[in-house]
Amino acid sequence: MLEDAGITIEMIKPIFIESHEKIINAVAKNEAVAGDTKVSVFEKFKKLKFKTLKISNPIPHHSFCTTSNTDPDIEKKFINALLRLKSLHNRSHRNIVKNWDPELQYGFILPPKDYFQNILKLNELLRKYND
Repeated sequence: MLEDAGITIEMIKPIFIESHEKIINAVAKNEAVAGDTKVSVFEKFKKLKFKTLKISNPIPHHSFCTTSNTDPDIEKKFINALLRLKSLHNRSHRNIVKNWDPELQYGFILPPKDYFQNILKLNELLRKYND
């Protein structure tokens, strides 16, 4: 996204901060001039009235994978169990997920058709900037 806007890696000094919340706090304290965070975290801090410069395409994360020898029936049952969880609307489902990683507590979807292509794009960027 930065390169699309004409900003190259040579023009910036990246810093790495432990969490999305800490990124927002660093910008708020002028320890960083800009930051990148998830929309869900950004929304929690909307009272700070930061300016959104750009919103990226969806970024793949938290995928579940199986081996090729996994019983297809077990795979379907696992997928359907996750898809049935509606923790935002069902108290008993909220109790099931309350100790899970916060990223997983709000429900699941099947990956979009371009999911694998997005993973390949991320891998390409990782290789480009880690050489």
